[in-house]
Amino acid sequence: MSCVEEDDHSDGDFSSLDLESLPTSLSDPVFCGSLTELFLDYNSICDLPASLFENLEKLTLFSAVGNELKQLPDTMAKMRDLQKLFLQENQLGALPHTIGAFSQLKVMNIVGNRVKSLPDSVSELSALEEIYLDENQLEGLPSSFVQLTCLQRLEISDNILAHLPKDIGNLSKLRVLNVSGNKLEGSLPESFGDISSVCEIDLSHNQLSELPPKCRFNQSLVKLFAEQNVLQSLPDWINHLPNVKHLSFRDNVLRRTPFTESFGETSTDLKVLDISGNFISGLPESIGNLKKLEKIQIGSVICELERRHFQNGNWIDQLPSRFSHMTMLKEAYLDENQISELPEDFGRLVNLEFIDLGQNQLRRLPDSFCQLRSLRVCQLSKNLLECLPENIGELKSLVDLRLDNNQISDVPSSLGELSNLQSLDLFHNLFTELPACLSKLTNLVRLDVYENKFEMDWWEVPNIYKRAKYAPKDPALAGNW
Repeated sequence: MSCVEEDDHSDGDFSSLDLESLPTSLSDPVFCGSLTELFLDYNSICDLPASLFENLEKLTLFSAVGNELKQLPDTMAKMRDLQKLFLQENQLGALPHTIGAFSQLKVMNIVGNRVKSLPDSVSELSALEEIYLDENQLEGLPSSFVQLTCLQRLEISDNILAHLPKDIGNLSKLRVLNVSGNKLEGSLPESFGDISSVCEIDLSHNQLSELPPKCRFNQSLVKLFAEQNVLQSLPDWINHLPNVKHLSFRDNVLRRTPFTESFGETSTDLKVLDISGNFISGLPESIGNLKKLEKIQIGSVICELERRHFQNGNWIDQLPSRFSHMTMLKEAYLDENQISELPEDFGRLVNLEFIDLGQNQLRRLPDSFCQLRSLRVCQLSKNLLECLPENIGELKSLVDLRLDNNQISDVPSSLGELSNLQSLDLFHNLFTELPACLSKLTNLVRLDVYENKFEMDWWEVPNIYKRAKYAPKDPALAGNW
């Protein structure tokens, strides 16, 4: 154990001292009786003696994060004024049944332990506002858990929950609920829709097949994540969320057109919409009313480097005619669909910085496309493009342009005016000679023109792949690991 002087830690902070047992100052009743906060974080403490808590009557915060604790003594209950308890990143298998004595406790964090169940006495924590239970081995919550009527935040991700308490709707003050990464199947309890004040819900990475048919939180909801479930349709209340800013149903099995026209008419504060990796065939025309939308994802959920020729996005063949009315849009992931044409006024998306239209059925781009003056990254791989707009040189902000796997045989001379372009991919097209305008692209660090129709051997094809530059090796550091 490290040698610790009492005077050095009169504030009760004994963190990061390589302690294997408690410092001697914590056996002094006078010293302990004066403490209001005690920090034992990031040591190697395996055991907390029962005697430690005999004189900590004034303690309002106890923290033993990042130790090797396997159990807690029942005498912890003597900290009657405790308001915050932090025990994350230990090896606790259970909480003491006396934990209900913490009548003033507002925050409890036991993230990253091995707790399999909570004692029924947890329901006696009548002042509890926040509880963090992530990364344990919880199979369920006691039915009495719903008596925590002051609870505002419940974080219980990455456990093995098979169900939620039947009366979870009694948690009337709950504002944040995170049950992602569990084993919830089928539907949620009917009372789930009664959590009237909730503003953030994360149901991702479960096996839910449906959401509650009714809810009372449609006015308060700001963020809803339901990624990686098996949802086939959405309840009607999804179309009536006036304050929602972030919606994600990524990687489900949604079919046809899961949103009604009411969606765009109501959810006008929406900033992020992610419905990637489903079986959606259409979007409502009213989507154009989402004037605050900054990011839309309707494409693939697979990393670009891992994609093959199968379809992983959706099955949308036509964007709504009012798609271009979402003028605050900055990022659009529209890849791996069946889109055959873009709206003629697509250039209205003047704030667009990133677009991925890869693996669609595009044969042409509208002339207005070149009005996207903020566009930095443009991915048009794996389409049926035969030509580009003559004024493509107006895309002055463009840094990365990907046109591989199309049917292009020539490019407009204005392409050479893209002075900021650093990466140009023309792989697998129909070029018979290298366009002369490419010589003007002096900032290129990557050019790929392999697999075209050039009448030259492959090693003569003038591709560019500049190597990264590293600082020169310092001879003085030779042999220094």
